[in-house]
Order: sequence, then structure tokens, then C-alpha cells
Amino acid sequence: MDLSQDESLELYLVLWAMDMEGVWLELIQCA
Repeated sequence: MDLSQDESLELYLVLWAMDMEGVWLELIQCA
């Protein structure tokens, strides 16, 4: 397994999780 590729995937997952958190915060504020 390529370590650099694994690190890129981990970073992508972190950014995706942060983006989803922002979406949920917007939904809660609109509710």
C-alpha cells in the first residue's frame, strides 16, 4: 500500500466529514 495515497484518502475523509458537519449545522438552524 502506498503511504502517500493513504494519507490523501485520510485527508479527503476529514474534509468530507467537516463539510457534512457544516451541512447538518445549516439544516438545524433552518429547522
